[in-house]
Parts: sequence; structure tokens; C-alpha cells
Amino acid sequence: EEPATKDSWSGFFSVIINFGRGIPAYSSHDTATHSTRTEVQYSPQNPVEAFYGTLGVADSRGEQDIYGRVRYFGRHAEITLNHDTQTTGENRSSLRWGTAIVYADGQFGISRPVQDSFVIVDSTGSLRDQGGLGVQPQGGRFAAQEDWLVPAVMPELTAYYNIPVTIEPRRPEADFDPQQGDILLKPTYRSGAHVRIGQPSSANITATLVWADGKPADLQSGTLTAEDGTTTEFITNRKGLIYLHGLPKGSYHGEMSNRPEASFTIIVSTDKNVNVDLGTIRLPITE
Repeated sequence: EEPATKDSWSGFFSVIINFGRGIPAYSSHDTATHSTRTEVQYSPQNPVEAFYGTLGVADSRGEQDIYGRVRYFGRHAEITLNHDTQTTGENRSSLRWGTAIVYADGQFGISRPVQDSFVIVDSTGSLRDQGGLGVQPQGGRFAAQEDWLVPAVMPELTAYYNIPVTIEPRRPEADFDPQQGDILLKPTYRSGAHVRIGQPSSANITATLVWADGKPADLQSGTLTAEDGTTTEFITNRKGLIYLHGLPKGSYHGEMSNRPEASFTIIVSTDKNVNVDLGTIRLPITE
């Protein structure tokens, strides 16, 4: 005969209290294992460049374990510090630091550890000069942003999951085309991408060319040569006026097509797309 068994009952009870401001408290008791756990957590409203915290105590059949965890979730690193203290006298601490160096399309970046795929986003031209850009604004902060050292990196893209990305200048007054700020990323398996926003610094230039005797150099063609060898052709109107659209900043050497000895130099020093009038430029010879 089998010995008679006695029915037994057990229960599990839990209570969760939300104190607001990202601070919930949790307490539970299991009658089957005679264990109790109480824990308080902290989660900031802005998830990036922020600290998370956990503090709790667990009691199991009279043995207690007091534990805590602090986690820093940054743009360039993820750091976690854990500590456990038990009534048996055992203490354990651990520190974990995670950083990733990423590379795509000739551009390096530094970010948190990459989970699957990533994208590097940087700016150029006047947008970069005026503070750069931020990616995915969240609660007054950006999930990723440019700084003085590295471009913005989003390291937690999921492969084959299309994600809309919003890009904004870090400074509202920066020269920025809003139509460039919304893109759709289509990451593949363990992939990296590079997105560059902005235009090279340039200006719309006007100048009046006159001969050495002051007469306008009317209906003359010529060429401007940049420091890198790039050439731009121009033609003066009947008043000697030339107009050049979107000329990158820098120094240019100018020559008249029919009179090569009639050379001149202009300097474009603008840092954004503006209209610049260089005034009257006197050529060293007469017509």
C-alpha cells in the first residue's frame, strides 16, 4: 500500500507601488519557498546620458541578500556596477563597461555596444560649423548627437526592420534644410551605414570687373581656379558685372580668356549660403 499523501497549499503574493518620477517599488512573498523580495527601482525620463538604479533585499529561509545596481546608459559607453551583500558574510561586486568603435564608408565612430546593426550620422559645411546635428529627439535630448570628437551613432538598429529617423540641428539657428531631416533606414543583418547631412559652405558672389583706366570689362569671359584646381567659368555683362552661384569658400585665381595677363584674386570667406558683393575689382591692364 502506498502511504497516504497530505494535500498542501501555497501562495504567491506581490504588490507594486508606483511613486511617480520613474520610481516604482515591488514586494513579493512566496509561501512555498518561504522567500520574500522587496525592490525599489529608478528609471529617468530621458533614457540617454542618464543613470538607472536598483536597490533591494531578498530573504529566503532566514538568509538575507542585500543588493544594488547602478547603470549608466551613455552615447559612447554603457557602464553597470553591481554589489551583493549576504548575511553569510559573502560580498560580491562587479563592474561592466561596454564601448564600441564602429566604421562605415570611411567614417569612424564611438558608441555603446552594437546589438545588431548601426548607422553613423554626421554633418558637413555650415551645419557642422554651427554645432552639428542630433538624431531622434527624445524628451529634450537626442538619442545620438555629434560632439567635438565623433559623429552621432545609433548602435541598436534591428536588421530588416525599417525605422524612420528624425535629424535636427543641435542649435535651432543653424543653417539647415528641414527636408533633409527625415530619412528611412533599412538595415540588413549586422550592417553599418553612413549618412551625411548638409552642404559645403558656399556663397552667391557678385563683383564688377573694370580695366585699369576704370572702364567696365564688358562682355568678357574668364575663368576662376580654386586652390584644389577646380575651375568656374564666368561672363561679364555690359556693366562688367559677374554673378557666381554657390561658390565654395576659399581663394580663387581669376583670368580673362582673351587677356590672360589680366589676372586677379578673390577670396570667399562665408560660412553659409549667403549673397556676397565683392564690389569693384580693378584689372591690372587697360582694354
